[in-house]
Parts: sequence; structure tokens; C-alpha cells
Amino acid sequence: MSPTAAELVRADQEHLIHPLHHPVDNANTVIYVRGRGVTVQDIDGHEYIDGLSGLWNVNVGHGRAELAEAAAAQMKELAYCSGFVGSSNIPSITLADRLLETHRPHHAGGLSDVGRRRGERVGIQDRALLLESARQGRQGEDHRPRSGATTGSRSRR
Repeated sequence: MSPTAAELVRADQEHLIHPLHHPVDNANTVIYVRGRGVTVQDIDGHEYIDGLSGLWNVNVGHGRAELAEAAAAQMKELAYCSGFVGSSNIPSITLADRLLETHRPHHAGGLSDVGRRRGERVGIQDRALLLESARQGRQGEDHRPRSGATTGSRSRR
């Protein structure tokens, strides 16, 4: 028999440490059970727009079978490798090349680097924001991306 929502909440409160939050913030924990596209559903069947997952790892939506298959194939070879100074990996290099090839025709000066902001390396999750920021800058829009780590939002000043 599957655990009830109350049993899951109790186990969550007793055993998990939630980053960026005090335990008292988890008094009314929502247990999510599935997602499709930009929505997630909780254990009671309520649906929500998922405004936070894309910040780190689900920036193309839930339930994408083709991405799950591609990730599984890659994880069989190399699940993760740090990109800090002195190391790299073929998927990161290949992605950077593909992004540059896709983006160069639209940028008068051409792009030569992927993943730099103010001289620092940034994660893959920020690259979409950086590309959008570059597009906005070319069109004369305010192109300074701002992201909120705990609010699931992005604002432009």
C-alpha cells in the first residue's frame, strides 16, 4: 500500500534537509507527484505552474521523453564532470559549438564564447538567459538578466 500524504509529509519533515529554508517553513509541505510541460501536480491532484524547476534543471518542461532518453544515454557514459579550471567534457564542448553555430548568424560581430558573464563561468542553466539577454541587447531592450534563486522568477530592471 502506498503511503498517505500525511505519512509522506511526516517522513519529509523528519528526514530531509531542504536547502535555503528553515524547517518551520516546511510545516505545510506540498508533495509533488508528476509534471507535464510547465505544470506540476501534487499528491491531492492540484496543478501548479512550475516557476522554480527551470531555474536549475527543468528549463524545457516536464515529461520530455526524448530528453530523458538522451540523458540516460549520456549518463551511461559520463553522468557528470565538473567544468572548473583544468577539466572539460565532450558534451559541454559539443553544446558550446552548437550554440555558437546557431547564434553566430544573428549577431553582427559573431560570438566566440559560451558561458561567460562578468569574467566568470556560469552553469548551463544560465546560458539560455545569457542568449536571451544578448538577443534583447541587439534589439535595444534592457538586457540585464536578474534571477531570483528562491522565488522562481526573473525580473528585468
